Amino acid sequence: YSVTTHVPQTSGVVEAVATDAAGNHGKPTDVNYTDTTPPALSSVNVTPNADGGLTVSGKAEVGSTVTVTYPDGSTASTVADASG
Repeated sequence: YSVTTHVPQTSGVVEAVATDAAGNHGKPTDVNYTDTTPPALSSVNVTPNADGGLTVSGKAEVGSTVTVTYPDGSTASTVADASG
């Protein structure tokens, strides 16, 4: 068997239970799952502003926190929304 979710999953317990045609349920099997895949940045765009500052934009895994470090060492963070 194989089932797939397309909703991002965090770490936790995955449970599987088999049910036969008569409606009898087998013993549930639990497996601990740990998300160890780091989020990827699929794009980073840097645009200079008229005031000398920079605007940094791009795409990242939905829900991941993106932290930008500017050339002067200052940082800014945001959470990637539903569009990445």
